Amino acid sequence: MTEYTKLGVEEAFFNKLREGSRIKQKIVTGYFVAYNNVMARGRREKVGYADLFAGPGVYTDANGDTHKSIPVLVCEATVFKELFRKRIHLWFNEGDHRHYERLKGAIAAIEGIETLRYAPTVDNKIITARWVGVLARLPVPTLIFLDPCGYKGLSLKLVASVLGGFGNDCIFFFNYSRINMKLDLEIMNRSIDEFFERDTANALRTEIQNRKPPEREGIILTAVKSAIRQAGAIPLVFRFRSDNGRISHHLVYASKESRAANMMKSILRTASSTISEGVGSGEHNPRDRNASGLLFGGMYEVEERLLSVFARRFGSTTC
Repeated sequence: MTEYTKLGVEEAFFNKLREGSRIKQKIVTGYFVAYNNVMARGRREKVGYADLFAGPGVYTDANGDTHKSIPVLVCEATVFKELFRKRIHLWFNEGDHRHYERLKGAIAAIEGIETLRYAPTVDNKIITARWVGVLARLPVPTLIFLDPCGYKGLSLKLVASVLGGFGNDCIFFFNYSRINMKLDLEIMNRSIDEFFERDTANALRTEIQNRKPPEREGIILTAVKSAIRQAGAIPLVFRFRSDNGRISHHLVYASKESRAANMMKSILRTASSTISEGVGSGEHNPRDRNASGLLFGGMYEVEERLLSVFARRFGSTTC
């Protein structure tokens, strides 16, 4: 039986870097670079990046081998480019104290991290509904990433609050399989109500009854997209399937800027398992033998090795 922490995270989640996680890393870090190539330029002194469910910073398997996760990759991308070193303030938060301590160590060990103008902030706080007000008052344009490895602490109201500030974009990981299941369980009403808000959740419970799986997915995602549009933003969704072909998660992106959304569309197309005549499937499906995602993962390994080889040059890079 799968065991979970008090924060709803699978206990063994960071023991193995899965192919789907590699794809997620490429999407998020790719957009991080694209976003800041635009937002960090000009007269703006500071832009932000916030990861509020950051995890330990690395995956560590049973043999003790480690693989970088998104916080470390984002830090390395910031160190690598002079413009980013001067303008970006990184903010990481992890509610689990064990993961928080490992995260601090992983970030401190990054070659060149001391060259950043703004030292990364690393917090150990639990994300609750009270954070809606905090995120609504971010002082600088910020890219916010929300991936609680479940959905505890995450809500559409929280996402909407993020989108209120100028230049803010949001990427969040939506645990579709768990929410889809719990919409049918009365005992889970409270947590689902917190994610969607009660009226929307009640409407969903009624509408999905006796619907086929593709119809249920469409109805649930329509509710998610509707909340984003009501916040004045453009929603984009990328689907993740598990090894058995079932839908497990969706990566959801939101921005008020159409040019930014077009940048993300390009990244999501490249991440798709299949691309036909220039059009991506909009999903990662490990069952697809011709999945570009597998090649994508191979390129990830090459990139990681290259970054390690040239790590000592990060501090002096002027690109």
